Amino acid sequence: MNPSPSSSPTTTPYPSNEEILSQIKSNQSNQTSFLSQMVSIDSTLEKGEEEVMDFIWNFLKTSFSSQEFEMEKVPMNESILRNLPGFSPIHWKYGNQYNIVLRNKQQQQQLSESNKSLILCGHADVVPSTTTTTSSSWTKCTTPFTPTIHLNRLYGRGSGD
Repeated sequence: MNPSPSSSPTTTPYPSNEEILSQIKSNQSNQTSFLSQMVSIDSTLEKGEEEVMDFIWNFLKTSFSSQEFEMEKVPMNESILRNLPGFSPIHWKYGNQYNIVLRNKQQQQQLSESNKSLILCGHADVVPSTTTTTSSSWTKCTTPFTPTIHLNRLYGRGSGD
């Protein structure tokens, strides 16, 4: 898949849905491996999400190690966030949590209205275990942090969100 503009005047400069789906399917085993490794890290609120965030950071740093990209860790600063619209108080500390920003340097230099952005927003923590979600209630996995594939689906704590 080539994300750069096409030379053909009849095609769009971006990949088609079919090309994207084909690329996803061809990389499914790599994606499953990444997700399995990520899910196996206990990132419950009481443990914190630093380990899983560092895992994601290292994966992205390795995957996008070329000179075309720059990466930045943006710390979660509660004193700044508190004053932003839509802020909702939380009952835990941000600690050393951070957001990851990955920029394509070449596209930044050529900013125009025709450039597109891709923003992925998610979280890396899971809620603490309760008596209703103990490992004995996990029917598809041995424990919540032992990812298991059953009928072509990956099961494990946090694998669905």
